[in-house]
This record gives sequence, structure tokens and C-alpha cells, in this order.
Amino acid sequence: MCFYVVKRPEGPCIVCSTKYSANCWYASSIARWGGDDMICAMSDQKYDSIAEIECRFLEIDKEGLIKRLLELGANDLGEKMLEEVIINDKEGHWTTDGKFIRIRTDGEKSSVSYKEHITHSIDGSTEIEIEINDPQKAEMIFEKVGLVPFRRQQKLRHSFVLDGVTFDIDTWPKIPTYVELEGESEQVLRDMAHKIGYDWNYAVFNNAGWIIEQKYNIPVRRMRWFTFDRVEL
Repeated sequence: MCFYVVKRPEGPCIVCSTKYSANCWYASSIARWGGDDMICAMSDQKYDSIAEIECRFLEIDKEGLIKRLLELGANDLGEKMLEEVIINDKEGHWTTDGKFIRIRTDGEKSSVSYKEHITHSIDGSTEIEIEINDPQKAEMIFEKVGLVPFRRQQKLRHSFVLDGVTFDIDTWPKIPTYVELEGESEQVLRDMAHKIGYDWNYAVFNNAGWIIEQKYNIPVRRMRWFTFDRVEL
């Protein structure tokens, strides 16, 4: 993976020297990024960086939703236990700023993501993700550069795709199951919510940490363990 922040749209990546072209991630991303900072990347690894357009519906009937999705012809991607390590800065400023690095493995593949929740809105989160081969070594690298593996957490996720919308049905420790919908626009998500029988007025645009803390009074962002067999500060 080669990536570098460049300030000018005409500037190449100074690491890989990729010019503005169809072969450069930067070229294909200008339309999606509204800021001055762009990332140019050339790699055979999977690399994603987008402002996520997503919403959640809380305390759902999991089996009822799965039945409805299958009736509509959704593609069932299966259910997996996600094991995650949340990386913070030593000073703890990232928690206040709504940002973190996450190492995730699902038993088949692993990834590292940078997540930033900017506003409580449908497109208020940004994620940059790459696939990795060795999550333990990734954790060691972050420690060596002064970051802190702060929390270990789990969630059970059952994923479906219907008409381009991803449904992640998430079960965390200690709270009721919710579903996250992610798609290309707010209107697409509104239409899909209506299609599955959900009232858009009940859509939630807060991230998982906010939901767990503010709705269920669990101080997850201060916890060191949030797994199905261990919940502790």
C-alpha cells in the first residue's frame, strides 16, 4: 500500500509518483471528497475511503427482518463474530474527538480502519480501510509508534445486500440488536426503509459508541473489554 496526502488536485503522490489518471485512486475519488486534502493510492490491496451514508434502526425483531429480507430476494452474506481492537492516542483526545483506529478480524479476513464521526447525520462518518494479513503485527506497529490498544470488543454481525443497500444486523453485548443500513444516498436508504416496513422517523444517525453510552448507559468508550464473556473498565 502506498498512500500520501496531497494538497493540490494536480499533484501526484510523492511516494508512488502516480499522476492524475484512471489508474490512481485519487483520480476516481475527487468527485467524492469535498475537502482540499486528497489521498492518492496505488495498491493491489483493497483500499476504501469514503464518507459513509448510513442509518440505524434500534431494538429490531431480528428474525422478522431476516425473513422479510429473504422474501425480497436479499443476498445473505452470512453471520460472523467480529473480533476488534480499538486503538487510541495515549492522551485520550481521540475519544473526545470521535476518532479511532480499529483492527478487525472475522475469522476469514482482517482489516485496519480509521474511523471518524464528525456529526450526528446520515453522512457524518468517514472510514478509511485496508485489508491486512496479520492483525497481531498490525497492533504491534501501532504500539511502536506510540498509539494504545485500548479496548477489545466483539459483536455478532449478520449481513445482507438488497438492491445495493447493505444491511448489517449487529448484536453487541448487553444491548438489544439493531440494524445498520448503508447505501449511496439518503433517498436510497429512505426508500429501502419503506420497502422493509420501517418508519424513517425512527432512523438513528449516531454511531455505535454514542448509542451504547447514551441510550443504554454503558460507558463503552472508557472500557477496556466489551465482549460477550467480559465487560469491564
